Amino acid sequence: MAGAIPDLWPDLEQSQVVPPVPILREQAAALGKKAKHLLEGNV
Repeated sequence: MAGAIPDLWPDLEQSQVVPPVPILREQAAALGKKAKHLLEGNV
């Protein structure tokens, strides 16, 4: 039988982790600017 599969996840430092909501809010704002506010993204 093969050996155990190693942990492939890197060590995550708290400063590297950005929650998804702030990322989506920034992208929604960028969408409005790119589309000259004809499109609006809400989060």
